[in-house]
Amino acid sequence: MKLIHVYSVESEYAAEDFIKNFHIRAAYETAKSMEDETWEFSKGCYCKAIDYANVYVTPDFIDFIKSTIGDSDMLKHENFYIVEY
Repeated sequence: MKLIHVYSVESEYAAEDFIKNFHIRAAYETAKSMEDETWEFSKGCYCKAIDYANVYVTPDFIDFIKSTIGDSDMLKHENFYIVEY
């Protein structure tokens, strides 16, 4: 499974702004090309590429996680997006 983790140390709504302005797969590729696989897409806002070999999750599972333990307001600031299942 491949995913990106979008977060900020300075800005609110980093994840919400990210998803409006960037394509997930292109962001993953850009982050992978960085030395530490983390791309600063805006001042203080980051996109980190993460790979989990031999891990498979379903879209339903991701929805379950986000809807049960994810705070909808916090998911606007920090979130993860699946690039490839």
